[in-house]
Amino acid sequence: MSELSANQFFDLEGLAHRDLFAADEPVWSALGDRLCAYLESWSRWAIEVELHPGVHLLGDCIAIGPGCRIEPGAVIVGPAILEGGVTVRTGAYVREHVVLCAGSLVGAHSEVKGAVLGDGCKTGCNTVLNPGVLLGPGSVTYPNATLRGGFYPAGTLVKVRQSQQLVEMSRLRPR
Repeated sequence: MSELSANQFFDLEGLAHRDLFAADEPVWSALGDRLCAYLESWSRWAIEVELHPGVHLLGDCIAIGPGCRIEPGAVIVGPAILEGGVTVRTGAYVREHVVLCAGSLVGAHSEVKGAVLGDGCKTGCNTVLNPGVLLGPGSVTYPNATLRGGFYPAGTLVKVRQSQQLVEMSRLRPR
């Protein structure tokens, strides 16, 4: 069994989308063509919650389960499946070909694209998860984080450290 197999990211026993993952393959094998085919075969496209008028749904293949909270200003592009209890904050952009499992949280003004988030992951506001991110279960990102493709082990806290450089404006003007 691969150390990066799906059962390292999810409790497959209770996962509604376990058919998306092959037991003997890395978790990222579910991305790309397999995910597209899975979503094409999905037939339960339904919005099971009342949405605020400021929520933007683009495309007709979107499923939003009971108990989801989608805040005004969020954009969801189908095909996309949001299981019960998912929270998508204001200004978040959930791009096409996405499955957000129960209880996921996408922070305000964040973008999720081509990434795998394990059970119980939470992204801080203004976070970008680039294609190829494998975020282990229970992991959390600080606000303003940009994650490059790669593996982040279970229980990881991704912090942002910034340094500022002060430049005198007169040095920037042409002479």
